[in-house]
Amino acid sequence: DALHPLLAELIQSVNAVTGADFEGRGAIVKWLIRLNGMRAQEELGEGEARELGFEIEGAYRGFKGTLN
Repeated sequence: DALHPLLAELIQSVNAVTGADFEGRGAIVKWLIRLNGMRAQEELGEGEARELGFEIEGAYRGFKGTLN
């Protein structure tokens, strides 16, 4: 339940800056949907957490590329 609000704020902020689609935006939305489907007491496994981190880093690079 700690990650969902952060990712929701992230996608809202990104949308406020640019309406353009960018590489990795879909990953943010995918994780929002996934986290929304989890119960509050559920936790991501180590592999899931690593995947989330990797995909968020990729989304950051994609977003940064739209600003150049």
